Amino acid sequence: MGDKEDTMGRKMWNKTSVTWDWKISGLGTSVHNDGHFDPNLYDPMVYGSGEGKIHKLYSMSIVSLPHERDGDRQGQVELDIKRTGRTYGETTPHSKAIVKYLKRALERLSKEGHGQIIKYLPRVTPPKTKSWTDTKFLVDFVMPNGEQFCDFAIEIGRAVFVGLGIHDEHGWHLADFSHKRETFVTLDGSWITFENWLRVSHTLPIQDSENRLF
Repeated sequence: MGDKEDTMGRKMWNKTSVTWDWKISGLGTSVHNDGHFDPNLYDPMVYGSGEGKIHKLYSMSIVSLPHERDGDRQGQVELDIKRTGRTYGETTPHSKAIVKYLKRALERLSKEGHGQIIKYLPRVTPPKTKSWTDTKFLVDFVMPNGEQFCDFAIEIGRAVFVGLGIHDEHGWHLADFSHKRETFVTLDGSWITFENWLRVSHTLPIQDSENRLF
């Protein structure tokens, strides 16, 4: 479902999220800690395989953003990728290599039959700092048909797996996602949840911690 305006001219955002969570053990990749790519680095059938040598993917979320262009749907992917190591300082990802592998896979996705739902090539942004706590990679994309957002989320997740060399031949890891849909409404130029908008509209207090998003 796309975004829209109600009869009073208020903007509404139907936020869709598709999320994968592997925070406990992470998913092994084929990206060595020094940045080179080797599909034989990690064996998913062997416990502890690749530890101390590879990067791991710990979470992936794909979220639809508010419309900013007529008819376009913008989205963002957030990836938590860390080096495996014994100390915190060793977890900082090899950003240059990971960006290169992700870009290559996403460009291939755009060219191989998905150009009709990807308006521009996705933009990959590495972590902003070299801190061991800053391990989030962002992928921004625009698609002309918002109704296909969830289908595209699965395909972009598959492309991320290919780009990072994650072994998932039977699709069990890619299938392990959760889906959530929320509605937000503008109030004084900010987005608030639909529930809070109802409270405000009926002069009721906001009793939970949810407030304006931005």
